[in-house]
Amino acid sequence: MRILRPVCALAAGAPLVSAPVTAGEPFAPPPARFRVTAPERAVAGETFEVSVAVEEDVARDLPVRVTWIEVANLVPDGDRLDLRDAVDPAAARPRLLGLVSAGPTPGPGRLVGEGRYHVCRGDACVLHVATVRVDVRIEAPPESLDR
Repeated sequence: MRILRPVCALAAGAPLVSAPVTAGEPFAPPPARFRVTAPERAVAGETFEVSVAVEEDVARDLPVRVTWIEVANLVPDGDRLDLRDAVDPAAARPRLLGLVSAGPTPGPGRLVGEGRYHVCRGDACVLHVATVRVDVRIEAPPESLDR
């Protein structure tokens, strides 16, 4: 038996989009596609940029965001990235840019977030969701030569 469950709705009067789901199965939105760019290594305390680019055209009037849900030995400059952080907010495939500081402890650093955006075809829009992950190796600062 197949059941249709709502995916998302636009503003009042917009059509509701449904996706087929087998009874008893949890619904999962289609996967989002992001390209994450960050350095492989950083020195403890160093600040660097993390870029999260959407790899498909997104709905212009609906949110695009990455909310950080796990932070380990990295300090993002906020709890999320959204269109305010876009290099070009008018781009069909926005690239979000954020600053991150390496933690004080040498070793692995990780950010895990939930990325979300909507893709529209005609009057119907569907939410896309994916995990966004940033892994950086934190290194000890070099020994000072001024002793």
